[in-house]
Amino acid sequence: MSPTEARDRANLVAARDPAAAREMALAIKDPWFRCQALAASARYADESKVEQVAEESLMAAAECHDNYKQAAVAAWPIRALVERGRAALAWDALGRARERALAATPPSSRAEALLALLQGGWDLGASTRRQLVEDLAALHATDTFWRVGRALVNALEMLSKEDRDLARAIAERIADDRCRAKALAGIQTERACGPRKYFGP
Repeated sequence: MSPTEARDRANLVAARDPAAAREMALAIKDPWFRCQALAASARYADESKVEQVAEESLMAAAECHDNYKQAAVAAWPIRALVERGRAALAWDALGRARERALAATPPSSRAEALLALLQGGWDLGASTRRQLVEDLAALHATDTFWRVGRALVNALEMLSKEDRDLARAIAERIADDRCRAKALAGIQTERACGPRKYFGP
């Protein structure tokens, strides 16, 4: 069984038997997929086990071999902690993961890691959302590679669902004409959607 298949199997089991899902997850050698599977187990674990399993998931994230992977995959346990009401732990984990994201190279990987953390930590509040979107805007100001621009546009579209005025103000500061136009158009349309769903059907 591949690591992807093992993760998917554990994720399917997590909602009905989080303890079994945890055992399946711990057997996954690849830390990226082990992190994701453990996060699913943490999301559905008994109250007394949530923090332990989430920490195991974060430890798996830290085993990934570069800053991008360590930061991006941490979005899963961060999201699990948020959904289980452990906001303070989620915020602390997000702070550590953000430091790794900001150290990731190349810039396109940095952008994708920040976008992942924006989605995982979405419900930690307006200041958290603004910080991560501003991180993306600052990155784009120094590197206009298309993947960086795409991440910024996606982030602004998501932000517009919560605070359209702020999203527009950040978009209007984008120096690159094409990216600015895409961002403003996305903010104005109804197609903008919120963060991805991490767990459940």
